[in-house]
Amino acid sequence: MSALHRPAVDPAGDPSSAPGVPLGALLAITIILALAACLLLGSALVALEHPSGGVVAGLDDQNQSAKTAAYLLAVGLIAPLALALVPRLVERIAAGRHRDMLAPVACALGMSLAAVLVVVRLAPHVGIHDGLKALLAVLVLWWLAAAGVLFAAVSGRSLALLLWVAERQEMALATGGLLALAVVLCLTDVNALDPLALALAAVIVIAALARRARVRMAPIPPAAGRAIDVLAVLVLLLAVPNVVIFHTGGIPNTFYPPGIVQFHQDWLLGPANQLLGGGALLVNVPVSQYGVGFIYFLAGWFHIAPIGYGTYGLLDGIVTALFYICAYGLLRIAGVARWLALGALGLAVVAFVYHLYYSIGELPQQGPLRFGLPMAVIAAQAAARRWPRRDRLLRAVALLALGAAAVWSLEMLAYTLATYLAVVVFAVWLAPGPLRPALARELGLALGACVGAHAVLALWTLLAAGQLPDWGQYLTYVDALVLGNQAAGQISYGFAAWSPGLAVGAASLASTLAVVLVIRRAPDAVRRDPVRFLALGGLSAYALVLFSYTDNRSSTYLLPYVSLPLLLAATLWLSLLLSAPVGLSATARRVVLGLALSVSGVMIAAAWPAIGPLFSQSALAHAYPGGGLRGALTRLWHPPPIDPRAPEGVALLDRYAPGARALVLLPDLPDLGTEILMRSHRSNALFMGDPKADGFIDPTEWTGKLRAELQTLGPGARLLTDPAGLLIARALRDKPASVALAHPIGQFNPQIEWILQRLANRFTLAPVARSAGGLTIAELVATPRGGGGG
Repeated sequence: MSALHRPAVDPAGDPSSAPGVPLGALLAITIILALAACLLLGSALVALEHPSGGVVAGLDDQNQSAKTAAYLLAVGLIAPLALALVPRLVERIAAGRHRDMLAPVACALGMSLAAVLVVVRLAPHVGIHDGLKALLAVLVLWWLAAAGVLFAAVSGRSLALLLWVAERQEMALATGGLLALAVVLCLTDVNALDPLALALAAVIVIAALARRARVRMAPIPPAAGRAIDVLAVLVLLLAVPNVVIFHTGGIPNTFYPPGIVQFHQDWLLGPANQLLGGGALLVNVPVSQYGVGFIYFLAGWFHIAPIGYGTYGLLDGIVTALFYICAYGLLRIAGVARWLALGALGLAVVAFVYHLYYSIGELPQQGPLRFGLPMAVIAAQAAARRWPRRDRLLRAVALLALGAAAVWSLEMLAYTLATYLAVVVFAVWLAPGPLRPALARELGLALGACVGAHAVLALWTLLAAGQLPDWGQYLTYVDALVLGNQAAGQISYGFAAWSPGLAVGAASLASTLAVVLVIRRAPDAVRRDPVRFLALGGLSAYALVLFSYTDNRSSTYLLPYVSLPLLLAATLWLSLLLSAPVGLSATARRVVLGLALSVSGVMIAAAWPAIGPLFSQSALAHAYPGGGLRGALTRLWHPPPIDPRAPEGVALLDRYAPGARALVLLPDLPDLGTEILMRSHRSNALFMGDPKADGFIDPTEWTGKLRAELQTLGPGARLLTDPAGLLIARALRDKPASVALAHPIGQFNPQIEWILQRLANRFTLAPVARSAGGLTIAELVATPRGGGGG
């Protein structure tokens, strides 16, 4: 019997660790019951929130409060209860006459739950359309039946179903694998699967399963292996970055590329451009909802590259490539076979990078620039365990990543801290000696890293701006747009019907439960393979906390951005289950391998239509003689304007309003204003980052600073505006300031309208020059009506 199947006794006397409990059955029963409880709870919450809504496995039109409650209860209540109660239940079964029935119990529970989901998914095809009520009903029935099965197993009563499954365990395993694949297909838009790719995947699966017992990988010499690793890194470095980013056309539309690229990037590029003009964030330079350290990082990059949409997209491509390279390195550090690590990263690139609705670099705030630091923590800690002589250096790298996350953004800190704590708790458990002092030391180092990072930021701010940072504006952004305490932040995206996002959440929770149970039940096996389990624990925690983003922003197109940690965890589990020491039967191995290959085939078939177009935009597709890589990079470094009116604005500023700063007020075209400032290498003369972003927060965060800056403007000052700006200024003149803030008359830009109103109350905005596209240089002319309202 293998170490993972051999019962282990916990020194603390936990009854779940007493002899007689097969680990595989324990894992399966715990995970199945936990997921079934999550399904029932989610169904009930959504039924209360939206009685006429869709199926829980496809929550349509649900309110964010229901999703948040389901996530928090699943992670904070159901998972701990499952870990505490189910092992005790399984132990009672193992202590009775039905000890040999644990595997059939697990099979029966798993197959029946999968069948329930498949039946409800197919119900509309037979005229049953009330999916939520149907799911609630069958889940209640399933729980009653499951309770009966478990009661019979505990009490020692005979149950024909269990006896039938026990006599046909190999068939039950194969059937369970097919039902698991059916559930995956239920959570997939099968109409989007490419038939040819799906057929090819089926052939590969069948061939792999048929030859699995006879094919053996020849050992690779160390030098050749290192060469393969270097080649893999180079391929990833070229295959991931997008060197196109956007195509130009006419006047951009905010809802479609390239307008949507400009719209999203300006949330960060606006504040970064202001920072390049001097000053410090949290004092005299506005921040972004996406963080503080993030903006400083961008400003550092833009001291190397010219600021713009192309270079920001290129940075996202480079960082994402490094993220994937780090993932490959982590798998190799954790002992995953080279062929499996290469296959996993190849699948990741094809299914994630080449299946993005918005390609790498278009919406950079949704990739590793926003979520990626936990990967560095896991890789550094795993490497420290793998190479003990470099332990201090590598653990310092992990602490540096945590410190960077502390000032990067609140979201990055939450994801990184949760991952870091999961990893260090495991590392402390592995280490000899008392647990509490070691854990206290690690927590102290984590706290020190976070406090130290803030101290460095505070000192830097004091030196740059003469005062300590004021976190008020950033926290206001977080409160309004991240926590949803204002209208804009309450915008949420519901899960599509039978969304694959629910499979991601379920798999993340299952992996986390499995890691905890294996550590408790087979500590000797874990200690013999510490790097693999450290990586598994860190990646499972990372995947689970990162799913909170998907829970909030549930559009299916976001899943490729957040699913890499789960894919890596699945790869580690696969490598563990297929290894000889685990001791799975030949049938079980074939089921595991077949399910893994089948799910991979479905992922590739889903991505297939997008692979060609997105690969053609990658650096790898251009990296051959005459492929145009240099030209593509030059275009990113000096990109054409997204808005064709931007050069007109730059020309007007150069001729009529020269200087390092410029006052640009385009109430209906704020993104054009940001592009003009960046292309003219100027920052805004006022405390403004991205004006449209400021329109979503409490205006008291910026009206005070802007009011003081506006008082310094005198007659003769010039600004860039347009006919809409002049019209709004005249319309708001002498009206109370609350009119512009509460009832903007343009395309919802209260900040710029408030500024125009205050200027119109003191000056006449006299046009000086106008471009062919209507952009206007206006001069502030003193008027006897000055000093009025606002």
